[in-house]
Amino acid sequence: MVPLNKRRAATPIRRELYNQVSKKSKNALGRIRLHLEAAHYLRKWLWIASGIGVVAGLGAVVFYTALGFATHFFLNYINHYQVPLPRGEGNSLGSQSFVRPLLIPVVVTAGAIASGVIVSRFAPEAKGHGTDAAISAVLHNPKGIRLRAIAVKI
Repeated sequence: MVPLNKRRAATPIRRELYNQVSKKSKNALGRIRLHLEAAHYLRKWLWIASGIGVVAGLGAVVFYTALGFATHFFLNYINHYQVPLPRGEGNSLGSQSFVRPLLIPVVVTAGAIASGVIVSRFAPEAKGHGTDAAISAVLHNPKGIRLRAIAVKI
């Protein structure tokens, strides 16, 4: 195993190159890319994994918020139904019955039609479960999945 002080002795050339290029680079993403290229293996992957974790966490928060908004709008506002909540979230028992029970199938059908129109109009490749398309894209053409298909699937 190489001692730590000898490992660092090989990096001044990298750091000099990084400093020269970073002075020329005004773009923040360019500096991040250069920093990741100059970083050691473990440090680079820790930064990449942290970035993926932050993006995934923010996506989960947005999804949970959208789910709460949709529940409130479609059940509380349209149908006047109070959803029962667990003890940690208010401990309400909820409504005993629906004010307009026939609106539940109408809302579900409208959601299915809306999602079908969105998929067929904006990203036809997003139809179905998408597992086969994702595997094919990873194996054959990583740039084969368009960004709009990801947004439509969400």
